[in-house]
Amino acid sequence: MADVEDLQYFVGKVCTVITPNINWKFDERQSADYFSGIVEKITPMGILTIHPVTQAKNFYLLSHVTSIHEEQYITKDDPHYDAVVKQYEEDKKPKQQQPVMKTPVVPQDSSPFVDVEALEELARRHKK
Repeated sequence: MADVEDLQYFVGKVCTVITPNINWKFDERQSADYFSGIVEKITPMGILTIHPVTQAKNFYLLSHVTSIHEEQYITKDDPHYDAVVKQYEEDKKPKQQQPVMKTPVVPQDSSPFVDVEALEELARRHKK
């Protein structure tokens, strides 16, 4: 386990604090609000963070911290800001899924034989 002195590296940095599961369901935005922030202080008792926008503070008992991660961040002043935000929005979009095969491989009737045409279609889709 890291010594509190070693953890001082994170003070003043934007970090995400990972804890064991809790009984609350958070969406992505809520998780960022509750578990990411600027580390204000680390003591033998825990980690104190401050939200960079709202200035709300969170405290995590060190005994309940699984890990702490330094985050990369970008400000609006950065010349790459627009491109990074655009890429992030693209990455968040749901990926287009291939249509599900409508023809069953095993016939629905009482025939004991496999539908060869359906198998061929499945093989064609697999090759793509």
